[in-house]
Amino acid sequence: MNEQEIIKEAQRCLNCKNPKCKEACPLRVDIPQMIDHVKRAEFEEAYRIDYESNPLGIICGLICPHERQCQGSCVRGIKEKPVAIGAIEHYVCSVSNSVPKTYKSELHTNSKVAIIGGGPAGISCAHELSKENIKSTIFEKESFLGGILMYGIPDFRLDKKLVVESIDKILDENIEIKFGMEYNEKSDKLNIAKLKEDGYEYIFISTGLDSNKKLDIPGTNSNRVLYANDYLRDYYKKENNISKNSKVAVIGGGNVAIDTARVARKLGNDVTIIYRKTREKMPANNEEVESSIEEGVKFIFETNVIRVEEQDGLKLYLDNNEEYLVDYLIIAIGSTTNEEIMKNVLINKETGLIFINENLETKEKNVFAGGDIINNKGTVASAINDGIRVAKYIIEDEKHKKTT
Repeated sequence: MNEQEIIKEAQRCLNCKNPKCKEACPLRVDIPQMIDHVKRAEFEEAYRIDYESNPLGIICGLICPHERQCQGSCVRGIKEKPVAIGAIEHYVCSVSNSVPKTYKSELHTNSKVAIIGGGPAGISCAHELSKENIKSTIFEKESFLGGILMYGIPDFRLDKKLVVESIDKILDENIEIKFGMEYNEKSDKLNIAKLKEDGYEYIFISTGLDSNKKLDIPGTNSNRVLYANDYLRDYYKKENNISKNSKVAVIGGGNVAIDTARVARKLGNDVTIIYRKTREKMPANNEEVESSIEEGVKFIFETNVIRVEEQDGLKLYLDNNEEYLVDYLIIAIGSTTNEEIMKNVLINKETGLIFINENLETKEKNVFAGGDIINNKGTVASAINDGIRVAKYIIEDEKHKKTT
């Protein structure tokens, strides 16, 4: 949309007294106030409102599942199309060239904060701490920041240059970054005990879920069976393990499955998604599902793969007594976390994820966790919110120390 179209769309907002859109936003962005400025073409003011709650609004405006969050709660949507809140947010952030100046507090502390993982949660935590002059160090295993924003979401959905620019905007002298740092309990470089020994008073675990959840059926140990996280990471690194013109099946129904299928299709393959439930019950964003269909991805619903055999390709045995022949199978049924981290924290038996209290604190005092590692069905916005929540807890704790 251009400026006039964005203003016209903003004017559709009813300015509800009880804004459901704000309640449905994980970050509680003051959407009505932001939109009110857009109506008057006051884009810098609108950006300031958005930025107060969300330092990565330009990204969230593109990739958030708006239909399940803000837009899905828009009153306009009851009888017609909801206000395009995501498009408005993205435009507002796109036309604003600088980060709004934030008040630097007089809080002076020598306490150090270690952040394990440089994805949306970790970056947002570091940024919020910096606003209060609290220094932090981000320990990132890759050679770049952004986490899933870089390697988990294909570039046709999210421009990597935009990610880099957005992150660079909010980094400052209070944020130290150490790359090539992977968590390992046996390592002498990065684990909770070592960080405490090095004087870090607070630790925030925000590594995301970067390991593949396995499919427990016979035959998945074949070299022709791949996993979505690895496939998308290889795509980001411009590596491709699947020959062009191959027949590919993808198992899964979430956004990762759709992204994987679209990547394989764009690389010139015949692609079919096999999902165990109906189309209506797919957790993937409807817009992305529609885009995949337009691009030629096919679907088999209400079907499970129960066995895989390798014979001149792969033979998939389905639970409807049919067989399906493919060259490659990609499993996209979810992710799990670094087993090394799990050794040192309390696990929620129901979810298999890190157990935290209402302050996102683990069983160890001043060791926090956030993002997908505590909620594997979260969004980028909810991960950002977790990072900000942890930072605010640390800030209040430091302020309390000064008064006692």
